[in-house]
Amino acid sequence: MVPLDQEQHLGKKAFLLLLLQRTIFVFVLIILAIMITVFRDLITTSFISSGDLLGQGGLSSITLNSISSIMIIGLFLLSGLLFIVGLIISYLQYHFYTYSFGEFSLKLIRGILHREEVSIPYRQMQDINIDRPLVYRILGVSRVVIDSAGHEEFGESRSETDIVLEPIDEKLAREIRDMLQRRIGVQIVEDEKEADLEIMSGKYEE
Repeated sequence: MVPLDQEQHLGKKAFLLLLLQRTIFVFVLIILAIMITVFRDLITTSFISSGDLLGQGGLSSITLNSISSIMIIGLFLLSGLLFIVGLIISYLQYHFYTYSFGEFSLKLIRGILHREEVSIPYRQMQDINIDRPLVYRILGVSRVVIDSAGHEEFGESRSETDIVLEPIDEKLAREIRDMLQRRIGVQIVEDEKEADLEIMSGKYEE
């Protein structure tokens, strides 16, 4: 069940996906370092052979091994540094992204340095869809896309049509979609009842 009037985070799976997106280059560097380690002897032999064929002294095997060792150490150190930076950024992005469902609107607060607060009244929501790209399906998360007539940001009206909650757990995404669809329907019914009462009370006269 989706809690109301309570700030929530996107979930642990969302944090893992954010971390994966921020550290994908780290895995490339690690694979490159492993390949250099595995094929170091072959690379050294190839350089020495090419130098002999060209009639040049070339680099000695000791020098080549030293260079390759420095490269391997440098790649691992760079990978560790990038992973730490990616971890910090992912955590901050996850921590400072919250959403809450109030009585009349959905409120989003996001951003690390530039904080952005967005409020979307339920009456402006037109459709709620769930989008699941391949990576999201593998990780069991979804993207909730809210098609709205506009939203309010720091008290100003905006014409943005799509508001996205992502990445969010698949089960929770469905619960949010169902809850919002019910609230949209309830609000429409309430608006119609208010109009009927006004007509019956004689507020609108033909």
